[in-house]
Amino acid sequence: MKKRVLSLLLIVVLALTILPSYAFAASSLSNFTKAKTNTAGQFTDVSDQWFAPNVQSAYEYGLVDGTSPNTFSPSKNLTIAEAIKLAACLNSIYDTGSASFTKGTTPGISHMWITRCLMA
Repeated sequence: MKKRVLSLLLIVVLALTILPSYAFAASSLSNFTKAKTNTAGQFTDVSDQWFAPNVQSAYEYGLVDGTSPNTFSPSKNLTIAEAIKLAACLNSIYDTGSASFTKGTTPGISHMWITRCLMA
């Protein structure tokens, strides 16, 4: 559980530290709007954990999904595909305001393994 939360936190921190200084301009950060609704206690396996509000926010912004409609599985290890998807979502929301990907299309990316990872 701690590994997954720590992995998610480290990925977000890494993504934010490699962005140039202008990345924190208000116009680009305003692209981060809630795309989904998460009711309190939706993920029953994290509802009483200290990090539950962070999981809820990440879900609402469309950065992560649960392993099922009612579970997040915080003790599960973060896969490479999930890490790539998280990074792609952060980048896409920052640039376009949306993290919607169409299966099989990755503009500017020719490697099939990345396409599979983004659709994980």
